[in-house]
Amino acid sequence: MFRFWAWYVSGYEAALAAGTEGADGSPTADRPGAPCGAGDTALAAAVLAELAADPAVRGSRVSVTARDGVVLLAGRAPDAGRVPAAGLAAWRVAGARDVCHGLRAEG
Repeated sequence: MFRFWAWYVSGYEAALAAGTEGADGSPTADRPGAPCGAGDTALAAAVLAELAADPAVRGSRVSVTARDGVVLLAGRAPDAGRVPAAGLAAWRVAGARDVCHGLRAEG
């Protein structure tokens, strides 16, 4: 299972970097590489705020990217218990349709 998620997250990051577009060159809402809109920026900011407010996640170094309501968490957590806590914090944010994370525990 972990190998699948590691593959999925790395593929998702590659798709974001590639800027996937539809056949006519327009951004597509169903593809992860669609350009980031104001809603995605607001969602990422809201997830960062939720992570900062959650005592179970504090001390973790997490970067947040959002595309079409899909939140991608990446970075490091000081211990294994903070990894699922970060995912749960992201799910609490209104507008998050899915949460994928590549967080790793340092200890």
